[in-house]
Amino acid sequence: MAQKRKENKIKFELEKLKLIIFEGKDGGIYKITGGKLGSGGGGKVYRCEDSKGTKIALKLFARIKKPYNVNLARFKNEIDFSINSDHPNVLKAIDQGENSYETYKNLPFYIMPRAKCNLRKFSEITDLKNNPDEFKRILFEIIEGLIYIHDKGRTHEDDEEANYHRDIKPENILIMKENNRAVVADFGIAHLREELQVDGVETDPRKIPKNLKYYAPEENPDNRFDIFSLGYVIYEILTGEIPRGTGLNIHDKNPIYRALFDIIIEKMIKQDPDVRYGSFHEVKRDLKFYYERYLKDLEIPTDKMSDEEKSLFLSLLELDEDISNHLIGAISTLRNTRLPTRFSQSSHSITFICNFLNKLKEDFFKNVKILPKESEKLKNRLFKELSNLCNFFSNISI
Repeated sequence: MAQKRKENKIKFELEKLKLIIFEGKDGGIYKITGGKLGSGGGGKVYRCEDSKGTKIALKLFARIKKPYNVNLARFKNEIDFSINSDHPNVLKAIDQGENSYETYKNLPFYIMPRAKCNLRKFSEITDLKNNPDEFKRILFEIIEGLIYIHDKGRTHEDDEEANYHRDIKPENILIMKENNRAVVADFGIAHLREELQVDGVETDPRKIPKNLKYYAPEENPDNRFDIFSLGYVIYEILTGEIPRGTGLNIHDKNPIYRALFDIIIEKMIKQDPDVRYGSFHEVKRDLKFYYERYLKDLEIPTDKMSDEEKSLFLSLLELDEDISNHLIGAISTLRNTRLPTRFSQSSHSITFICNFLNKLKEDFFKNVKILPKESEKLKNRLFKELSNLCNFFSNISI
């Protein structure tokens, strides 16, 4: 009986909303034509059409949500962020306005393109977990969108403050009708840089969404929070299971994805944010390595990888990027000269690289003792290169 009354109330409210003419600031005229598409942040999303009959969506501020003033401020910030976003993988609002409803005056709303569906639904209807090419495309589109969101407002590389979404989940990743393009949506509880807020509001880390499935464990989150959430989303999409805890393994449940892919996801969902990826730029870098070099060039049957071999690749992934670039430059220089004395690095830098390589070699020998025969060539080639480099640097740094 109570459920029936609730359904009737929702239906009655919807019929009242259908009578309202919504006028946008850009001159658009809009009417709600159908039921709720979803809800998030501080608003509800309804089916809508403009004066030309174009099917779009309207998000209306949820006037009953408390605290009213805080949620109103967040909703205005969400509108402004969406209106001023300019990236193909971030949902962009196309108009906005205010309307009065019953005793409430000047309730904000905004207009957005109507999506085909969200990522969860798309995954179900396309069997996405068994379609690696399509999943790869969508994954990189999501990451590109999140890089844009995190970096928006930054003026230089050393600026550490970042925006972060705080509610990454399959329902907030939409698949658009044109080319099944993935976009990140719903910035209702996002943490935004102060200069991107039209109505100042602080992000209280203790205030958490009702849906905790994708929520990182740290008490004082930053941009690494979204990295954890996306890691959980990836796990669920590719396994069909709700992620719980640590030690999650996609490969055992979906052999399409190799052990190295698991290593990347493991790093995304580390409980300690200090050992998690520091940015989506880093996540993108390692995923590109996996897809563009690992899968194409190594040709190792990673479904037979041992724990020791996983350790080897984890070490390769976690090489310090600056040291790696430094080493690549040194090798390039050495290829163009026969005399070590012409090597341009200082003795201190050479010694540092030498010590680093020696330690790396020791770690490899300690952690990787027995490898499958299929990867024996890789191991031998790696050890040979490390030994040659260590010997060379040792000789010229004396």
